[in-house]
Order: sequence, then structure tokens, then C-alpha cells
Amino acid sequence: MEKVYLDFTTQFSSRMDINPFNQRKTTIRQLVDNPEYQKVMTEYWRALTNFQEIDTILGPLQDDHRFEFEYRSKLEDSLYLKIAWYLRKQHDLYVGKSINDLFGGRIILADFRPYEKQILAYLLDKHDTMVSRPYIRDDDTYHALHLYIRKDNFSFPWELQIWDTADVQTNFQAHAAHEERKERRQ
Repeated sequence: MEKVYLDFTTQFSSRMDINPFNQRKTTIRQLVDNPEYQKVMTEYWRALTNFQEIDTILGPLQDDHRFEFEYRSKLEDSLYLKIAWYLRKQHDLYVGKSINDLFGGRIILADFRPYEKQILAYLLDKHDTMVSRPYIRDDDTYHALHLYIRKDNFSFPWELQIWDTADVQTNFQAHAAHEERKERRQ
């Protein structure tokens, strides 16, 4: 996934009509108020949804029987629903921390939990990678290892979630409940 990300991001960044902005210093409110920033996000999303190499490279992983692998580009209405959700928050979050899943992948592995802390420690210690902000999200109904692939602060990150098969049902339920809460507050 890292290679596909780097290929896409490098290709997108080389476009002459795009002026990237620092996502670690730009808030959601600033994104909404700045037409140039909106253009970058929208063009990135459009280019991503039409990037055929994703299916060519990642598609075959869906046929591997050792694990489940799913991926998607965020739907446009879901993107704007997410932005509206963050605009209603008390604290204005940064774009890099909130618009972090324009592309998302999910690996579901049997018996992953016993190894997740070791993998997290490895990712935190590894400094020669584009993996940023790995963490274990664990609340009442959701449990997964999350990590983000990011080239730099001027590039949108991609999200990868790693789930244990034991958590699939409750994780999907938690995700559905979260999406419902966002839609109700719209």
C-alpha cells in the first residue's frame, strides 16, 4: 500500500495546477474558508477515485485466503459529512488529523490481537518509513490497530486498519453507529 500511495502522491504533487498546503497547520475551518485549499482536497479526491493502479496492485490481495483485505476511496458525500461533523466540534482540528482517510484499507487477520502490541512497538521504533501515528484504538465496542501512510505534511494521508477476526462483528456495528450519529447531527 505504501508503494501505491507514494506513486499516487508523487504523481498528484507534480501537477502544475495544484498548490499543496501544510495540513498539520491548517484547520478544518481554514480548509472550508479557503477556496484554494478546497480545490486541492477536491482534486486529490477526484484523482484518487480515478487512479486505476490501485486496483491493479491492491486488488489481487483480496484473493489471498490467509487474510481479508478491503480498500476504498472515500465517497464524496461521506467526505463532506465528515467535514461538517468536525466543524461542529468544540475544538477546530487540523486537516492532517481529520481528513486522514480519503483512501482506506483494512486487513482482517485471525489471532492478530496477541501480536498487535509487538507490531505497534515495531512501527513506533521504525523511523525510516512513511508510517505515521500508529496506535491501538480500543473502546467499548471497537478494537483495531490504526496507522497512516504519509509522505509529508503537504500530502493527504491514507489509513490502514488491522483487525482481528474476533472483533469484526462489533467493529462493524461500532462503525455503523458512528456513521448514524454523524448523519443525525447533519
